[in-house]
Amino acid sequence: MLRLSPIAVFCFLFACTTQAQVPNAGFENWTGGEPDGWVTSNVSPISVIPVTKSTDAHTGSSSLKGTVVPMYITGTPVAPVIQAGAGGQGFAVSVRSASVTGYYKCSLLSGDRLGLNFGMFLGTTGIGVGAQAITASTSAWTAFSVPIVYVAPGTPDNCVLQIQILGPTGTDDHMSSWFEVDDLALSGTSGVLPETGPASYSLAQNFPNPFNPTTTIRYSLAHRSQVTLAVFNALGERVATLVNEMQESGTHDARFDASGLASGVYFYRLLAGSYVETRQLVLMK
Repeated sequence: MLRLSPIAVFCFLFACTTQAQVPNAGFENWTGGEPDGWVTSNVSPISVIPVTKSTDAHTGSSSLKGTVVPMYITGTPVAPVIQAGAGGQGFAVSVRSASVTGYYKCSLLSGDRLGLNFGMFLGTTGIGVGAQAITASTSAWTAFSVPIVYVAPGTPDNCVLQIQILGPTGTDDHMSSWFEVDDLALSGTSGVLPETGPASYSLAQNFPNPFNPTTTIRYSLAHRSQVTLAVFNALGERVATLVNEMQESGTHDARFDASGLASGVYFYRLLAGSYVETRQLVLMK
């Protein structure tokens, strides 16, 4: 059973826990053409710059603009991608935030989407995820609020925020699609879930990880259980179901072949009776 100290209970009930702030949330601070506290898909030495500073701000004096631009020499589209934290590895948090909010504008061509992908991690385990795919263009600053859905107990210690333009099938972005974002924030708190399942239920980190194109996922069952093991992309879309059947207690291995998928971060989730756990895996081609 999860036990909370009196101080923790007090802070939860009265919302007095300090909410971590998104780094450079209003994109006011830039160094060398890059937004402080963020990693971008810019390739400065060869002047491929899909992410730039904009003076068209929701508040303050600037916002961030991302535009699909041509790659040097080849002319292939390069999508704007931004990810929060040093090296894009996220930033420290200590609250189960309920949602990620902010403001955006966009012009999305030929089925392109503005992808808002947010994850909450405890160590290397993903315990909460939020995703939204925006498809409608808008020339006015528009608010968004993406709920964080928690699939495991615990308080996260790291938050990863990723915003990008995605083509209709994920990688076929169209030249000149663009977005602007400003005033990002973590909002609200989500209640603490009870522990799920006995300790002898477990989901291990896939191996190898990163992988290309196959990896093995190992999990343990305390009792005979109905098991579902599925893989999801960063938008929360199911891309593979590896197991969907009744299985006996013990240790099981499932093989995931990602030959038909693009490189990136994915999540795999185990449902076994009342036990739920989610972890992250990285496909690197």
